[in-house]
Amino acid sequence: MARTLEGADLSRLDLTEAELSRANLRRANVTDTILRRARMFMANFSEAVLTRADLFGALMRMVRLPRAILRGADLRRANLTLADLHQ
Repeated sequence: MARTLEGADLSRLDLTEAELSRANLRRANVTDTILRRARMFMANFSEAVLTRADLFGALMRMVRLPRAILRGADLRRANLTLADLHQ
């Protein structure tokens, strides 16, 4: 079941190991959010702001990131296999 968090303000939250697979996070504010080892398979982050987000080790297979802002995001060890990064 897909979660709808479109436009949500998730800034500065600790979502370590959260299950966000198939979530709709379009235009969400994820600034300074901790998403270490979170599972976000097929999540939609189109036009989302992920400035300085901690995505270390996150599972982001097939995630949608068109026009997302990733300035300063920590993507070390994140799995972005088949991610859509088109601008």
